[in-house]
Amino acid sequence: MRSLYLIGAPGVGKTTLMAALTAPLGEPEVVATPVPHLKWREVVEVGRRRGEFSGTDALGYAVVPSAVAWVRSERRPAWLLGEGDRLACRPFLDALRAAGDLDVVLLDAPRLVSYARMCDRAARLGREPQTEAWWKGRVTKCARLADEYDAIVLDGRAPVSVLRDTLRELLTFT
Repeated sequence: MRSLYLIGAPGVGKTTLMAALTAPLGEPEVVATPVPHLKWREVVEVGRRRGEFSGTDALGYAVVPSAVAWVRSERRPAWLLGEGDRLACRPFLDALRAAGDLDVVLLDAPRLVSYARMCDRAARLGREPQTEAWWKGRVTKCARLADEYDAIVLDGRAPVSVLRDTLRELLTFT
């Protein structure tokens, strides 16, 4: 199994980039079990699609053990894609690495860019933004995972089309 997992600060563009990567695949089959995911023949994107907070952020934190067991099972796909905070954790990423080739991609941007995007999204939704301390915690978590998994680092300020084309070089299914 080959895996690509996008990590990065809230508001950096992970969901937007994942949608651009999978758009050429057409309409997916929506599968609810054992872990919610989208499926195109040999490609699976773990998580759910919705207007905001898609990907694995649409799942509860309790999904991690089920997701790890699923990756270790015989049912795993040829390609697994993921993005977001819920499954950006050592147990899940270690299971992906043990199952085959894993590329972790850190979508990075200066604080003023991603923090401002996160605050803008909260305003669009009529919500208070997360605190700066919470945001810094997510950034620190992603930096540690990026170091541990030897992540490919991409500039989140680049146009989505440039980021998509850069990642397509890794993807043999596009």
